[in-house]
Amino acid sequence: MGRRSRRRRVHQRWWEKDVGGMPVGVALILVATIIAIVGGAALLR
Repeated sequence: MGRRSRRRRVHQRWWEKDVGGMPVGVALILVATIIAIVGGAALLR
């Protein structure tokens, strides 16, 4: 069960690149969520 320690930074996808200590995918999801919340609040108003 100790086989997964080798697969660190072997093939790194673009959304796993670190941007200021945060992956690109996480930043994109956060931005999309914030935009959705703000847009929803503006539409419901």
